[in-house]
Parts: sequence; structure tokens; C-alpha cells
Amino acid sequence: MRKVVLLGLAIISFSTYSQEKDIDSRRDVVGDITVNGSGLWTNPVSYAKVKGDVYLFNNWKNIATIISGKGKKYMLSNLNYDTSQDRFVTKTSPDSVFVFGKQSIKQVKVNNKIFKRYLKNDRYDYYEQVAFGKGKEVLKRQVKLIKKGIKDPFTNAYKSDKYVLKTKYFFNSEEGIREFKLRKKSFLSCFGEDSNQVKRIIKMHKITLREDSDFVNIFKFYKKK
Repeated sequence: MRKVVLLGLAIISFSTYSQEKDIDSRRDVVGDITVNGSGLWTNPVSYAKVKGDVYLFNNWKNIATIISGKGKKYMLSNLNYDTSQDRFVTKTSPDSVFVFGKQSIKQVKVNNKIFKRYLKNDRYDYYEQVAFGKGKEVLKRQVKLIKKGIKDPFTNAYKSDKYVLKTKYFFNSEEGIREFKLRKKSFLSCFGEDSNQVKRIIKMHKITLREDSDFVNIFKFYKKK
């Protein structure tokens, strides 16, 4: 019961938000945001000999707007994303984390990033929506992997293992979700008959494929065509 209360206290309420009828800021939101009790309590994922952790955001002070599996909106003040489990989580105390089931959360906006639940290969996964338009989307998934520490040639001691963030990009259209590389040829191949049009946009506006903002700019012009 104590953990349920703590999770309820994570739901935040501001006067500006409370004016929006479609956003629920009640403190007893736990039963509503979890589908048939989907989710579990666990300890934060960390290893003493590895620097960093598996969570996407550097801290837990993240204000999020959640759309539940039932289509209701909630505000949560301490949401994070466990890249090892592909699950959204909330930390209610230093040694207690609640892991939401994928049935419970359909979409999240946190730190100006939009995450949505997509079906791929008969399973649901979360992707960050980078850019979209005309029935197409650029998505990305990020995961933290452990990089082994290398040997210091001067001291002969091994540096600590650490978590490093790896990113993959995907293209979503009526044909489904496919991965592409951050190379022009790979990206253009996703557009089919529109590939020459997108190629001209990239050339005309001198756009590279190095940052997420590059994809936003491409779709800004692509949507106007």
C-alpha cells in the first residue's frame, strides 16, 4: 500500500494543467494508468563496477504527459525510460522503481520528445518520433550497452566498464517500419517514388543527416510539396 501511495504522489498537479479537462492530475491515478495491474515493482538497475545506468534520461526530474492504453491523459513528474527493458518507469524512492507494462502506456511526451508504441514483427516497442509528414515518419530507438574498460598503458590498470548510448534510426510508412543508416542513399531509398524530390530538398538546403533537426528540416519542406 505504501508503494501505491508513493506512486500516486508522483502525479503532479499545476493550476494551468488542471484547467485542461482531458488531463488527469489526480493522485489516485495508479489503478487507472495500469491495465489489469500490468507492471511491477523492482530495484533501480545499476552495477557497482559499471559507470552510469540503463536509463535514457540523466535524472528523474522529468515532467511527462502520458496517454494511457485506454486513451486517458496523465501528468507524471519523475518518468524515465529503461532502455534494457524497453519500458517506461517511475522512481518512487531511492530503492524502488515501478515498471509500467506496455499495455499501460501508449504515448509519452517528455522533455519535448514524443515516444509512441508501435507494432513491429508481432511485438510492441517504443520509438521516439523524430519527424513526420505525408504518412511517413522518422523514428529512433536508443539503448545503453556496457562498454568494457580498456587497459591503461601507463598504469597497467583497467578503466571501469561504462554504459554508452547507441542509436538506431527507422523509417515508418504504409509499408511498415524499417531501419536505415545515416547515409543519404539509405535514407532516400525509404521514399520510393519521392526519393528524387527529397534528394533535391537535401541539396537545395544543404542538409546533412547528422542531427535529428536535419530530419525535421527535410520534412518541413517535404510536406509542402
